[in-house]
Amino acid sequence: VSPTGQIELSNAAFGAFLGREDIDRSTLTFDETLHRDDRGQFLNGMRQLLSGEVPSLKQELRYTTGTGGVVHGSTSVSMVRSEKAEIEQLVVQIVDVSERKLTTQRLHQAQKMEAIGQLTGGLAHDFNNLLTIVIGNLAALKEERTGDDSLRSMVDPALDAARRGAE
Repeated sequence: VSPTGQIELSNAAFGAFLGREDIDRSTLTFDETLHRDDRGQFLNGMRQLLSGEVPSLKQELRYTTGTGGVVHGSTSVSMVRSEKAEIEQLVVQIVDVSERKLTTQRLHQAQKMEAIGQLTGGLAHDFNNLLTIVIGNLAALKEERTGDDSLRSMVDPALDAARRGAE
């Protein structure tokens, strides 16, 4: 990459990574290959690199593919200087970490689902414990007042509902 940001030379892997086989012939600057939300972070890092605040730059960035998709790359930038200490080129190396990102996202989703399962299982268990107490007390009340038909007409539907809830 030239000091102005123009992509001057790239390998086939970069074109495949971006899904842009013609990347060498395009007029895109390097920062234009980045996802728009990552450009500020990259340009700030480049400012630090060019000013000498940091000796090299390493960032995990998102790139926009030719079809509008997003890929993730662990990106390293270093400078090539002339004998007069002027910046001649920027060497950019990108390692595709898209699959790792996807795997990490899937793992987080699975962990969330497991936590939800544990929570709902715990709630169901606690609810069942409460219903056991309700069923036991209603059954005891029904036994104690076997001849009271008005009480039985209230207790039987309540017992049926509590048993259905437990099931």
